[in-house]
This record gives sequence, structure tokens and C-alpha cells, in this order.
Amino acid sequence: GMGGEENLPIVEGVRHHDYTALVKSCFYDPRLASEKIVSYYKEKFASRAWRKALLQTVRGTKKHSVREKLLNVTCPTLVICGREDQIVDPFLVQEAIEGLPNFQLELIPRCGHAPQLEMPQVVNPLVTQFLLEGDEEHKSRQHTVRQEREVLATAE
Repeated sequence: GMGGEENLPIVEGVRHHDYTALVKSCFYDPRLASEKIVSYYKEKFASRAWRKALLQTVRGTKKHSVREKLLNVTCPTLVICGREDQIVDPFLVQEAIEGLPNFQLELIPRCGHAPQLEMPQVVNPLVTQFLLEGDEEHKSRQHTVRQEREVLATAE
């Protein structure tokens, strides 16, 4: 978590063995929760051990905040949130990373807690662009290092 109060409709879905409610609570537009996703969770819900592990994981995030650890992140980081996330307040996320170097925030409108599932047509290009930009920076740094080595080698 980001240190704020999280809403956990997921817990209620698990408690009541309502896998459909669990899945749909992660979407701004529940109609976008495909049958494939719903059936995956229906299959998982059949396992008592899986439900118990999911509850432990969800409850654990409520007690655990990564906010104070964000200053230790030194590599470029893309943070993608659904603007209408009902589980983690996206504006708390924005506040948590504001002013930190190396963080890029993308708030996706009309999107809930699972943007990678609800809006893959938006998320995938964002991730691809972010990775390609990082690769270009890496190549540029490698080129600079190579040039410096060549200068040093010819100076010897």
C-alpha cells in the first residue's frame, strides 16, 4: 500500500465466495471483466487454500506501506493507476511519488484497480514506450562510455 486507507471489496468477495464480485470490484466498468478472467477466478475459488492465501495477501497490503521506501528507488519507474481505482486511492499514489526523481505516473481515466486487464490497449503502449525510452538512454550511455574508452586508449 501507499500508506493511506485502502478499501477492500476483494475481502468481501472472498468471504462470500463471490468470485464475480471480487473480479468486478477491480474494474471501473465491470462489463470489461471478460468471461475468461471471471472463469479463471471461479476455478481458483474452488481451492480453500488459494482463498486463504489471497485474503492473507490482501490483508497484508493493508498493514504494509512501501511509501517510506520509495526514496530508495533509483532506477526509472513507471507507475500506472486507474483514476477511478476504488481499492487504492490513485491521488495518494500521486502524492507519494510527487517530487521523487525517476518516477513517471500515468493516471488512466475511466479505469479501476486493474488497468493492465481493463485497458491493455492503453497500458501496453505506455509500458512499451517507457521501456524503449529507457533502452535508448542505456544505449546512449553505452555509446558515451565506448567513446571515453576509445579516447583513453588512443591517449596511451
